[in-house]
Amino acid sequence: MKLKKTACLSVAVLLLLASLLAAGCGGAGGKKAALAPSDKNGVDAVLQQQMKDADAKAGAGKDTRGAEEKPAGADKTPAPVSAQQMKEMEEKIPRMDVYDEKLIYAKVDYDFSKMNRNMMYTQIYNMLKTPDEFKGKVVRMQGTFGHYYDEKTGKHYYGCIVADAAACCKTGMEFSRRGVHSYPGNYPKVDEPIIVTGRFSSYKEGNQLYCELAEAELQKL
Repeated sequence: MKLKKTACLSVAVLLLLASLLAAGCGGAGGKKAALAPSDKNGVDAVLQQQMKDADAKAGAGKDTRGAEEKPAGADKTPAPVSAQQMKEMEEKIPRMDVYDEKLIYAKVDYDFSKMNRNMMYTQIYNMLKTPDEFKGKVVRMQGTFGHYYDEKTGKHYYGCIVADAAACCKTGMEFSRRGVHSYPGNYPKVDEPIIVTGRFSSYKEGNQLYCELAEAELQKL
């Protein structure tokens, strides 16, 4: 879908799949799978097993005589986990340090968290339509946590999903957190109520322009 030069999208797939996310369908997404705190039953274990299985298949039936030995793990890039594996991780890995204890935004330019649903829905829509007017502004909003994972690229997308008063329409804002956080260990569960505060920004992915709250901090609603 082509965009006007002044228009900006919050992650389209996240918004289109908001209802699926709410139902617990983790979707499939991009970027290397984020690793939760090391745990024998966690993401690391799954990735390690995938690497071993891939090595076993690659070496089957090949003549390796005279081949130069390489250090263990050399030239090995784990493939993104599948959507099903990611869903299992979401269920098994405990959440720790999900919310930010030290809040950095003392001043907020637009506080949508105190608005009713219809007003907040309208304001977010306006921001996505005219992003240049809000660029660099600190925005706070409340909603429910949304997550989309692209299993082809291993990329995770995070968003704050907002429904209107009638709960018939949904919109939302993508956010990227400050600091280092691993999914799913350091993130809320899908549909969990949250407050997000961040600086309104945009980035390009391919030829598409997306809006987000960058350097965001998470609070429990």
